[in-house]
Amino acid sequence: YARYWLGRCTLSDYISEVREFMLLSIIYVRGGLESSTFLFHGSPGIAPPSTFRRDKFDDKASDFRIDIVRLCVALAVAFKLHTSMALDGYCFGSISKEAKWLLDWDRLRLLELLTDEEFEVVNTCIGLDDEATVSAEELRKQIARQF
Repeated sequence: YARYWLGRCTLSDYISEVREFMLLSIIYVRGGLESSTFLFHGSPGIAPPSTFRRDKFDDKASDFRIDIVRLCVALAVAFKLHTSMALDGYCFGSISKEAKWLLDWDRLRLLELLTDEEFEVVNTCIGLDDEATVSAEELRKQIARQF
């Protein structure tokens, strides 16, 4: 029972740290004039008193925020994928049919969250032996047909 609570507390701490990292990253990136005016001179549901045109810094900040959220969600999915197959797959060397189905579901989620290059790095680290090496685009088609 103590081991269960240790794992539960560790998982809660992990998710809290990822959430904290994501929120701090979003808050500390000011962006351009429009973004920083909206964030720091408006209030929830109320637009700031004046508007400004978006500039390249607003676009960069927006892209950064999107990437941070996307990668934090992918990190949580990858952690779930790893823990769901760790005992059978990594310790005993094989996984059941149901575990493979769940693994493919999580891989499909990762395919939608990551770029092709990012996914190929993650997919290589999973270490499945039953598949030939295919591109991320081809794998996306194969897994999408499965579901």
